[in-house]
Amino acid sequence: MSKLKTFYIKTYGCQMNHSDSERVVTVLIETGLKEAERMESADVIIFNTCSVRQSAEDRIFGLKKNIRELKTANSLRIMDYRLPITVITGCLCKRSWDDSIPKTAEDERKYIRTLKRRMPWADIILQIKDIQKLPELITGKLPYHTIKQPSNYLVIKPTYRSEFSAFIPISTGCDEFCTYCIVPKARGKQIDRPAKVIISEVKDLISKGYKDIFLLGQSVNSWKNPENKYPKTFTDLLKEIDSIEGNYWLSFLSSHPKHFGKKLIEYFASSVNAGLKAIRNNVPHSENDHIRPYLNLALQSGSDRILKKMNRRYSAKDFVEIVKSLRGKIPGLKLSTDIIVGFPRETANDFKETLELIRKVELDMAYINKYSSRTGTASSLMEDTVSWGKKGQRDKKANKVLEDSARKRNKENIGMTTRALITKFNKKEQTASGKTFNFKDIRIKLSPKAVVAAGEFVNVVVKSTSGWSLSGSIVKGNAPQMHI
Repeated sequence: MSKLKTFYIKTYGCQMNHSDSERVVTVLIETGLKEAERMESADVIIFNTCSVRQSAEDRIFGLKKNIRELKTANSLRIMDYRLPITVITGCLCKRSWDDSIPKTAEDERKYIRTLKRRMPWADIILQIKDIQKLPELITGKLPYHTIKQPSNYLVIKPTYRSEFSAFIPISTGCDEFCTYCIVPKARGKQIDRPAKVIISEVKDLISKGYKDIFLLGQSVNSWKNPENKYPKTFTDLLKEIDSIEGNYWLSFLSSHPKHFGKKLIEYFASSVNAGLKAIRNNVPHSENDHIRPYLNLALQSGSDRILKKMNRRYSAKDFVEIVKSLRGKIPGLKLSTDIIVGFPRETANDFKETLELIRKVELDMAYINKYSSRTGTASSLMEDTVSWGKKGQRDKKANKVLEDSARKRNKENIGMTTRALITKFNKKEQTASGKTFNFKDIRIKLSPKAVVAAGEFVNVVVKSTSGWSLSGSIVKGNAPQMHI
């Protein structure tokens, strides 16, 4: 270990992957390594990979030249490795497996050999669940192919990358099996963390002054307590966490419409409205008032025909009814979603229904992606009838409708006052960046010599807007005009 001093980690993909990387950092720091600022100066490089789209995997396979150059420039060796030691983990390391078929140790070795042929520059390839074995692997005590027992890697305490914002996985994996999605094979079946472990982690963060808490899951609102006792459901868990005293905000990503029932709607609205009342009265958040008026609810398509092909198990009407119910109880609710355009056999009329639904529910944001086939998914066996050029056209049209909707929604905020969490302070420009209670980006112009700190709550009056963000200035006192 005397030759190994530093590591660098590169993370691809979603918030869950970034949360996983925080645990990888803990493992390496406890091994005695220090984090390097640049990949080029690291002795160990870890790539935490994503497999959601083919382009995400292609970025990893395309690293061959860069890694070879780094290894060629370094004459040091550890065992059979020329520095830097390169480690591949994350979704790419398991995505081709089928959890319904029992795997032998030879099956696992065979898949790793397949990846090694595609990435001969990768020294170590292991699943994220086995990341606790990494110190042994880089010291040569245990070859990767002898690892047989899975590890509960979520017990590793993360090294949070922020001092005021944290992502907390409440489950990993997915049981939904949407026909376009590789996640069930990349991460396996859904495994829910016990409520007491989650609540303990949240309490620890709040006691340390964290202001922004995100609960994570591939289908976060399908969580159930594996201990089969209260809190049993996601709504129960949300209530328990929300009841923890403290001046913080609570959000959750990403929600599946199939699991968004009446009890969750009622509690979501109750907490949000209590939080808005606290802001109007200019008092800190306390109990059962922390949930933000922001929701990411994955739609994917506005066409019932396409939703059925996607195996989403809800209708466009179901989605609209959830939004209608929430907006009726929370007029200032901000809504984002996920949409796929150009799914196999998506007709012009199917796409038109998606555009109409975007307009109808008045989205604030959508993560729109052009469909691409993923080997191993059910949709990869469907005939891809929409050309790439047409997918691009539909992507542009959907984004234009979305931008018009977001711009309209943002203009409603001009003149209103809200609470914002400072995320960055620029002393030179005398400005700050932040997020409003409803998850809007806001740029804040500060008075001369004013100083704010990241992680600080401030009241801000909105002066102007763009398609996606707000601009404003800090105000003192109550916020009686608060709309959002």
